[in-house]
Amino acid sequence: LKMAEPIEGNVRRKGVSVTKPIVFGNIAKYFGKKREEDGHTHGWTCYLRPFKSEDMSVFIKKVHFKLHESYPNPVRILTKPPYEVSETGWGEFEIIIKIFFQDPA
Repeated sequence: LKMAEPIEGNVRRKGVSVTKPIVFGNIAKYFGKKREEDGHTHGWTCYLRPFKSEDMSVFIKKVHFKLHESYPNPVRILTKPPYEVSETGWGEFEIIIKIFFQDPA
């Protein structure tokens, strides 16, 4: 491999791609019994995190978490870390995570 010469400042390069590993997932904790006021049984958090400890806002502009329509404001838009949503509930549903990257220009 031939190393490129150092370049001063931020320069956009054609044909170069950058790979950043990320981790996404969820954690749920059982309350121990059903809550009387709403019937919820679990607290949960859905997250998007860096694989290594780094500032993801350098390359991520915003993250959308689309929850089940029964939640108030089911599309949660986060523009800075931590990129996570915490709620309570009683069942399962799919969450769509949409990542918007910073414009490299």
